Amino acid sequence: MKLYLAPLEGITTNIYRNAINEMFGGIDKYFTPFFSPQTKRHPDSYAMLGILPERNKNLYLVPQMLTDDAEDFLGWEKDMREYGYEELNLNTGCPSGTVVSKGRGAGFLRYPEKLDHFLEDVFSETNSKISVKTRLGMSDPEEFYSLLEIFNKYPLEELIIHARVRDEMYKGEVHKDIYDWAKKHSKNKLVYNGDVFTKEDVPAGEDAVMLGRGMVANPALAREICGGRTALNSEKLAFLKKLISDYMDRDPDEKHCMEKLKEICSYMGAPKQVMKAKRLEEFKVELNKFLKS
Repeated sequence: MKLYLAPLEGITTNIYRNAINEMFGGIDKYFTPFFSPQTKRHPDSYAMLGILPERNKNLYLVPQMLTDDAEDFLGWEKDMREYGYEELNLNTGCPSGTVVSKGRGAGFLRYPEKLDHFLEDVFSETNSKISVKTRLGMSDPEEFYSLLEIFNKYPLEELIIHARVRDEMYKGEVHKDIYDWAKKHSKNKLVYNGDVFTKEDVPAGEDAVMLGRGMVANPALAREICGGRTALNSEKLAFLKKLISDYMDRDPDEKHCMEKLKEICSYMGAPKQVMKAKRLEEFKVELNKFLKS
């Protein structure tokens, strides 16, 4: 079974990806947080610099695109091939309100005919492997019955399914019945995604599983799923300290560094003393208390 790291905006940066790979391992494929046409206008942005191959050594990395315009997507493809990337991922799953309101991410699923035309235009010209990360629909899981008919028309590298609809965000149970139906009817390889927080949460018989929030909560989750040991608190602390060091080396702004680390720590169940720290040294002291062996 292959394990993938999901794209989480603001978290799974190249610094985070490299630290996971170096200290815990277990991930076969990494996906970038999404890029959009707006990102392209800022070639020196933190996000664009983070995709450079020299900043992602020894990683199989897939750039993710957020767009509903085939011309934009194909332009990105050309740029990414110049960097050496031969696989791209289309985001039709992001549930963010600002994204959905523009008809992108999960909002694209509201317009199945437009999605069909988009994929037709992309696959008529692409020279890359194209995968899709999606949800089951906007409000009703049964929307996926017709959506899968569209996806089945195209030779996707993979179809990654977060088995919820957009309106559910990350709440409630995943719809494993719909996912199991998709496994029987999909013409493309499927990747399971959704609510994998422990190795016991991995559905039996999957070829590939994408780990998201569970991986941020437990950076050793992939290692554990692969049969390795559970993370020690000392390892988690060393991991967080490495992130601090690497972020400060990139941008010596304590506030920005702590914003990134606090979001990660929130997934890890850090106490309020960690989350309320005002200065970096105070933050480090509270991390030591939180993860003391």
